[in-house]
Amino acid sequence: MSNHRLCLLAAGLLAFSAGADVTRAEENPLYKGGFQYNDAGTTPAKDDSLYRALGGSEKIAAFTRDFVGLIYQDDQIGKYFVGVDRDHLTAMLIAQFIELSGGPGRYQGRDMAETHKGLNIGNSDFNRLAEDLQTAMDRNDVGFATQNRLVALLASMQRAVVTR
Repeated sequence: MSNHRLCLLAAGLLAFSAGADVTRAEENPLYKGGFQYNDAGTTPAKDDSLYRALGGSEKIAAFTRDFVGLIYQDDQIGKYFVGVDRDHLTAMLIAQFIELSGGPGRYQGRDMAETHKGLNIGNSDFNRLAEDLQTAMDRNDVGFATQNRLVALLASMQRAVVTR
């Protein structure tokens, strides 16, 4: 793994390290749009600066399509996506990334804990997903600092996704 990737994962894992309870929206003010944010400073974007830095909806959609292609082909994590409708997954991820980054989209999908329940996902799988996302963002010329900002927000979902 390159130093670039290690720095990106470290930034995300630092955001995750303090952890958070995974609770329903009505029980936790840090819950928004299917995302569980921790109480260690990782919060949804308060403005649209990350959304704009990512390149807006068009560029988010482009790197997300590349990302989905990578995860379906990934020898380690592709197994989790067998039988999952690729177009639906892509649309859900685009909506998540837009909302998470402060853009105008709204994620209408299921809760992250519910979605990943019973899949037996490990930390190495979660980290591989982050690597694939970074590769997709690299291919679409998203800057390193911007990548770190998005991954730090996504890392707060690790506790809801990782079940082993």
